[in-house]
Amino acid sequence: MTLYIGIDSGTQSVKAVVLDLATRRVIAEARAPHSLIAGLPVGHMEQHPQEWTQALDTVLAAVAAKIDGRQVRGIGVSGQQHMAKPPVVRRFMPLQPEDLRRGETGKDEVAGQPQRGPRAAQPAR
Repeated sequence: MTLYIGIDSGTQSVKAVVLDLATRRVIAEARAPHSLIAGLPVGHMEQHPQEWTQALDTVLAAVAAKIDGRQVRGIGVSGQQHMAKPPVVRRFMPLQPEDLRRGETGKDEVAGQPQRGPRAAQPAR
């Protein structure tokens, strides 16, 4: 067997699958949910980053129990928290919850900035 583990960390859960590349079959899969922080003002969406790591530990343990780890040749990771940068202290423990809207909240700040790069508006001819 040639096994690869795929991990997806989304806003609602962390999921993992183990693919046997030789047979193109999913050998194992697991999902562990995490939640939004309750009681925040309307429009606020935050999560405790510790829940992400706990969910990751859970799904990895679940799929590892179903396979021979010596057969794993690679691990791929994707995640919804593309802008997540919670401040950390010693031992990489987050200081605060993570704002899931961070990718959207900055767009008002850059709205008036000139465009640059290949997608910048071209002058009229």
